[in-house]
Amino acid sequence: AWCPSTNKIIAVVSFNNALYRNIATSQHNKCAEWPHLSETSEKLRSFTPSVSVAPTMSSPSLNEMKTNPTILKDLSHVDQRAGKDFSLALAKKAGLQNGLYPETEEDLKRAEEVLTKEFAKFSTNEHEEAMFDVVGFRHVEEESDAFLNTKLAELDQELHKIAGNRKKAYDAACKLNPDYAQGRKFRLAFLRSKQFDVKKAASAIVSHFHLKQKFFPNYPPSFLAREMKFTDLSPDAREIVEAGYFQVSPSKDAAGRTVLFFAAALNKYRTMESLKQAFWYFIGCISRNEEAQTTGVVGVAYSGGKPEKMAVAFELQKMKYAFAMDIQAAHLCETTMAMRFLVAAQKLYVDNFTRFRMQEHSGTREEIHFALQTYGINT
Repeated sequence: AWCPSTNKIIAVVSFNNALYRNIATSQHNKCAEWPHLSETSEKLRSFTPSVSVAPTMSSPSLNEMKTNPTILKDLSHVDQRAGKDFSLALAKKAGLQNGLYPETEEDLKRAEEVLTKEFAKFSTNEHEEAMFDVVGFRHVEEESDAFLNTKLAELDQELHKIAGNRKKAYDAACKLNPDYAQGRKFRLAFLRSKQFDVKKAASAIVSHFHLKQKFFPNYPPSFLAREMKFTDLSPDAREIVEAGYFQVSPSKDAAGRTVLFFAAALNKYRTMESLKQAFWYFIGCISRNEEAQTTGVVGVAYSGGKPEKMAVAFELQKMKYAFAMDIQAAHLCETTMAMRFLVAAQKLYVDNFTRFRMQEHSGTREEIHFALQTYGINT
């Protein structure tokens, strides 16, 4: 952790494949107490981020956020492990116009101050849990047949308790194709991704079908009750997939988790509809992998000088809650400081659980790669 006010390293975290971590705090020279950290310490002694923020810098234009209020509106149904929905509360605390997006350096400063105060409210246990998730130090349940059967039965009970409009799509899918919507493999995927919390798994399953019906109204009814195939994609959506905007890293991180890579520079989408199709297809493929369900995944977003528009970020943010996927940490990387506006905006609206598992890295390409490597991500 680099302190910009003192230009010093205030903490170093090192871990090997067994996830043994050592933390040197207060001053970087304390690394000498841990001989195996000496090499890292030497690299950090000369490390100074080479980027700065121009006083007149402003965020990318996001008129669609101001003209399309539905971007933030329909998020109350999604499952979030913090138990809270997307909210405008922190943005309003920061005094942002219309509670939307930091447009100027002053806006950004207020937003980051609000986020810092929010983080300070975390308990010691919450801080530790967030750090453990970021580095991949989490207990994985042993899956005996008896345990799985018990959890599946409990999940069925929770699904029966859910009522209202948000469950209509799930009920429709069960009638269309019960072998799929109520299948053992499909339900186990959601249970694993929610650490066998049956209430959260049930909510996520219902959200999955609700969002699928909402996002893809022009598909035939049978589409609701089956997986999306590559042949279902429009030509534009296929182009997005083939361009490599969404990728899976060929190597796992130090904790054995699947690493998802998002390259904004390769995002050539023409319409939001085609982007939704491509993203739904990609995330759906990953969520069917049992290893990814069990160990969780890590996201790395690399803008390469082209920050995503907030409208895009929010639309994709909605989808991640509709899949059997446990995104334990997100690393947002940018070779310019423009990413600070996007990071602050996203953190203002998401729940606390997600907010403090987002790590931002800026600087030169080499500095970003080094930062990712300290989290066990092969670059």
